[in-house]
Amino acid sequence: TRYWRDWSSDVCSSDLNRRGVTGLSSTRLVVFGALVLSLMATLAGRFVQLQVLEADRYASIAEDNRTRDVVHAAMRGQIVDQAGRPLVTNRSSLVITADPTALRKQRDGGAAVLARLGQLVGIPGPQLAARMRPCGTPKAPRPPLCWNGSAVQPVPLVKDASQDIALAVMERARTFPGVTAEVQGVRSYPAPFGANAAHVLGYLQPVSDVELQKQQQLPKSERWLLRTDLIGRSGLESRYDRQLRGKPGLTQLIVDRQSRVVGSREVRQPTTGDTLVTSIDGHVQAVAEKALAESVQLSRSRGYRADSGAIAVLDVTNGNVLALASWPTYDPTIWVGRIDNAQYQALLDPKRGIPLLFRPIQGLLPPGSTFKVITTAAALKAGWSAGTRIPCPPTYMVGRRKLSNFDGEAAHALTLPEALEMSCNTVYYRIGHALWLRDGGLRPKHKAAETIYHEAKAFHLGKPTGIDMAAESTGRIVGRQERKDRYERMKPVWCRRAKNGYPEYKNRPSWAAYLKAIAAENCVDGDQYRGGDAALFAIGQGDTLVTPLQMAVAYAAIANGGTLWQPRLAKAFVSPTGKVTKVFKPKATGKLDLSPAQLDVLHRGLRLVVTGGTASGTFSGFPNDAFPVAGKTGTAQMGGNNLQETSWFASYAPANKPRYAVVAVVSQGGTGASSAAVAVRKVYDGIFGVQSGEADLQRSILAGGGPVRGLPKFRDDGTAILPKATPTATPTPSAAALAPVFTLVLLAGWRLPRRRRRR
Repeated sequence: TRYWRDWSSDVCSSDLNRRGVTGLSSTRLVVFGALVLSLMATLAGRFVQLQVLEADRYASIAEDNRTRDVVHAAMRGQIVDQAGRPLVTNRSSLVITADPTALRKQRDGGAAVLARLGQLVGIPGPQLAARMRPCGTPKAPRPPLCWNGSAVQPVPLVKDASQDIALAVMERARTFPGVTAEVQGVRSYPAPFGANAAHVLGYLQPVSDVELQKQQQLPKSERWLLRTDLIGRSGLESRYDRQLRGKPGLTQLIVDRQSRVVGSREVRQPTTGDTLVTSIDGHVQAVAEKALAESVQLSRSRGYRADSGAIAVLDVTNGNVLALASWPTYDPTIWVGRIDNAQYQALLDPKRGIPLLFRPIQGLLPPGSTFKVITTAAALKAGWSAGTRIPCPPTYMVGRRKLSNFDGEAAHALTLPEALEMSCNTVYYRIGHALWLRDGGLRPKHKAAETIYHEAKAFHLGKPTGIDMAAESTGRIVGRQERKDRYERMKPVWCRRAKNGYPEYKNRPSWAAYLKAIAAENCVDGDQYRGGDAALFAIGQGDTLVTPLQMAVAYAAIANGGTLWQPRLAKAFVSPTGKVTKVFKPKATGKLDLSPAQLDVLHRGLRLVVTGGTASGTFSGFPNDAFPVAGKTGTAQMGGNNLQETSWFASYAPANKPRYAVVAVVSQGGTGASSAAVAVRKVYDGIFGVQSGEADLQRSILAGGGPVRGLPKFRDDGTAILPKATPTATPTPSAAALAPVFTLVLLAGWRLPRRRRRR
């Protein structure tokens, strides 16, 4: 048997060698060895990648796993007027905060502590607990009531707490473990001279998840929003949010694997945001707001609804905005803290005039006769001369449609300056209709001139002015092409309304019948630009809509010789140490194609309006010799159901050396002279220091008698040096006002030694 095994082994081995099996095994060993080497190379490469190439990234991830960031909000920069008076600053607020980590360590998760705190502050404990729940988690309230910050960061539960409550929390630390009181900065509105300026300044609200998600697409160095941030939502707070917000401070808490805090380290101190110097003058703003409110009340006393209004005041030499007033307005402090739903809905309530709507740049209204300066300019370009006399009958026929003067008035044949003075509608109907016929009427030429339309575009109507604020309305200037485009969009709606009518107005049958007739007409030929459309366009009616600021820019261009300036609110940024970091320069956006002789026709007509025309009664007794005013009244007919006339007055002064453009409008306020012009005169009274018919720039509401050309001077601590003749808008805090801060500091100093003795 043994012999047989040996012989068999030899035979088999010899046979396998002959067949090459040993060579096959060697190949397998080589392949296996190569595989092992490749795996080792892969592991080595991965090791190099993790430990060398991406070492910083994974070190950062590891650091994040053992640290938690606590953000310290930076003090937001101030907003001041052109003289340095604070419009928005910061004040100290006593805030009750709760440490979520400390509350979680308690047996009941801090429920008993929050219940006791709720009894102290008058808010149920469950509501306080809800405020600590992170936004987006189950049972968390909707923003801004939920917590939008880190899970380890102290949560503000009560803002503007009273001194007694803050002291009770600080003194009874054993009763309120994990709860403390601290001083935080919140927005304050000094309102120099009573200036509100809520819409101009804007407001702050918590950052949204959408904004944070968008930011994640940016490099980490460019991510400037944090979950705890408040962000500007309108006005200057929104437009210049990044410069105003400063840089937050950061403290990193070192935690163990159970998220218990075992240490901390300070990464950076917060840096206060820059101060924004605006072109707004606090005194002019206050006077404009008061004048507008008084004109609204004056119109209402005469039986008009006067539901809203606006005033814009510009420096015609550079486009700087001295004042923007809107009525109705609201108290900007409503946004400080937590605004509730009822308060927010009140800001949007049409019955209250939608106080949140900023009418100088968002209010769209037909300009009425203030538009006639543009039609006059178009007529001069189209061949009419300054001395051409045009009939002013009480009515003018366009086809079968009779168009009338205001109250059926009539006059002798007028020159163009006299037509502006008398505001004769039939003169301008005639001009608009004649230019429409010249273009071919209902069968327009291939390249119709559309002179008035293009002149309105040259004045930049129908487009945003470019003011440094968001949500500016464009307005509407309608020509032949716009009419066709609108027809394509609206034809299905018009034809459906022509068939079905307006059942929603069943309680107003006459109004419903009128709307149905209009819809039927538009369904058939709504793309046609008719002679009546051209005639109404010439007097600023029909489909034309503008904002008060657009008209102010247009009149400023007439005043300064033809330059269209971009209106601007920001003048400069100044650092917390008083150093100028950025200056905004005036920007011209266009030039009117009008000769000095053509501009002179407009100047003469607008002066006649004030000295002997439709506004002469309003400016009776005004020192026109010293500071002559040029302007135009407007009484715009409002389309709609039983709407009253809107009052306009657009102007500039001094007419012999223009410096200011002032435009006012009161919606459903009556004639231009009876309401809007009254408000404008009050603004000029303040600017030129008019009292008892005498002007004196020493009494001007503008410090120094005119706009500030340069920038206010700032101290090293960032506070402005105010004009000597102007009372300080923010008085030095009294001892009573600072008592809460001093008390907390002393109390904290008293408690720290006691803690050390316990140890």
